Amino acid sequence: MTCPTIEDLAAAVKNEEMDFDDALLMHLEHRHSEYHTIEAFFVLSMAIGYVSSGHPATTLELSGEEASAFDWVQKFGLGPFVE
Repeated sequence: MTCPTIEDLAAAVKNEEMDFDDALLMHLEHRHSEYHTIEAFFVLSMAIGYVSSGHPATTLELSGEEASAFDWVQKFGLGPFVE
C-alpha cells in the first residue's frame, strides 16, 4: 500500500476524513519507518503542537537527540500539520 503525501494526510485530517493520530502514524510507518515508535509519535505530536502554538524554539528529545520543535517538524516534513 502506498502512503498518501503529507499534504494529503494533513488535508484528510482537516476535512475530518482521518484522525490526526492515524495520519501521523501512517506517515511515520511509510516515510520514516525507523521512527515508527510510540516515543517518536509523542515527541512529534508535541513538536507540532509547540510550533502551532507559537513556541517553535521549545527543545524536545527524541532517541537521545535534542532539537527545537521547529527542527523536528522540518526534519520529518510535518509542516502541513502545523495550523
